[in-house]
This record gives sequence, C-alpha cells and structure tokens, in this order.
Amino acid sequence: EHGAATTLRVGADHAGKLTRAEPGVDGVEIDIVGGLADDEHRVRRVVFEREFDRLGDVLIARPTVETIFEKETTDKIYKSVWDELEKSSNSKLVVDFKKVESFSSNFIGMLVGLKKKLTEKGGDLRICNLNDRLSEIAAVTQLNQVLKIFNRVDKAVGSFV
Repeated sequence: EHGAATTLRVGADHAGKLTRAEPGVDGVEIDIVGGLADDEHRVRRVVFEREFDRLGDVLIARPTVETIFEKETTDKIYKSVWDELEKSSNSKLVVDFKKVESFSSNFIGMLVGLKKKLTEKGGDLRICNLNDRLSEIAAVTQLNQVLKIFNRVDKAVGSFV
C-alpha cells in the first residue's frame, strides 16, 4: 500500500552492525514509509529509546539518539527521564551525551527546567561526554554556567559527594 508505514526496531551488535532489536533491548524504533517505487523508502520518525543506570543514589540517563531537534523528541526524553526519577526516588541525575551529536535550544531549555525541578527536590543535574560541537553549543548558550559539565560519567557521579 502506497504510503503505509512499517515499524522496525533496530539496535547495534558489539561491532556496530545494525541488528533487529526486541522490545526492552536498547535500540531505536523507526517508521519506514514506502515511496512511489518499491525501492524508495524514507525514515519518517525515530523514537527515543533510553538507557538508565544507577550508581548509589544517582540516576544516569544515556540518550541513544544522535540528534535531538524536534520538540516531540525532547518531550519524550523529558517524560521518560522524569518517570524514571520518580520511580527510583532519585533526585540526582547525570545525563551522558556520549551517543548524542547535536541538540536544539529547546532541549537546552528542557535541561535547565529539569535542573530546577531537581534542585527543588534537594538534588541536581550534571551532564557529561559532550563532543566538541556540544561543548561549543554549551559555551555559546552559557549552558556551562548553569550546569556542571564533566568529561566522564564517573567524574560527574563523584561530584555529588
């Protein structure tokens, strides 16, 4: 059927090769939309799939999408992170940007709002593993004046002591 979408969950194996991912496994959900010819396809939507870890009373969130530009993606990330914080009763959060290439000003606003909510609960937010582009964005937007930024997860987690 022309224009029908097929949803495919993909992840990567240890060598970085794309593989089919089962629900609950790290990966992304992609809608593939057929074009005019059978071999024409485009990706319509990539849904954020998150990964969380805990070190003591610190929640570590690891977004697994390369770019965070759309408001819908920002909203999904916010909801999933906040739900995980409430579920775990944590108020200390580290966001690891190792897999993120770029993000929007809307996403920066979300981070600042999240820090404010965490501070009100007696916690805080740290970010780490920013690539050169994200570090430049953090400097230009003065995000580095609002959030503590670290090169490594362990340094960010250790800063809560």
